[in-house]
Amino acid sequence: MQLVCPCCHARFPIEAALNDAEARAAIEEVVRHFGDEVARLSVRYLGTFRPAKRVLAWSRFARLLRVLAETMASDHLERNGRPWRVTREQWAEALGVVVGRHQAGQLTLPMKDHGYLFEVARRLADRAEAEAERAAEAELRNRPRSGGGPAPVGEIAERLVDSPARQEAMRKAREVMGGRFRGGQSN
Repeated sequence: MQLVCPCCHARFPIEAALNDAEARAAIEEVVRHFGDEVARLSVRYLGTFRPAKRVLAWSRFARLLRVLAETMASDHLERNGRPWRVTREQWAEALGVVVGRHQAGQLTLPMKDHGYLFEVARRLADRAEAEAERAAEAELRNRPRSGGGPAPVGEIAERLVDSPARQEAMRKAREVMGGRFRGGQSN
């Protein structure tokens, strides 16, 4: 039985796919850790590595998939000297973006490494991190104050209008001024 690869359109016997232990193990690992959809997107993504007029060798396919699976499984991505937390959903979205751009003819092929995918994933992680930071700041701004921070000015003014401390300060000011101080008296 002959199979046709949906990514690289190579024809090969099914036995060849099943006998390559390294490729089979890599695909099984992706399916086990990330599910069918991410595995499907990963295989389609790896089609972008196929050289023009040639097939992508199983050994290279397995090596590329292994690196991709290990990076996705680690839940973080090191880019530009900084670690980024990339969720499974963000990996799926990044794979979808790259596959979509490949289908639209917007990529220079064949790809040499995972750098472009990793940069797309980093941008998605950066966007999610910024949204989470904005949400946390908004929550801090909008939450009711409970004695921990400074009170609003209006609240302080209300407390001072008829406070015993204010009345005592006014009494002392009148004594010192010899009755000439009239400011703030309430009759």
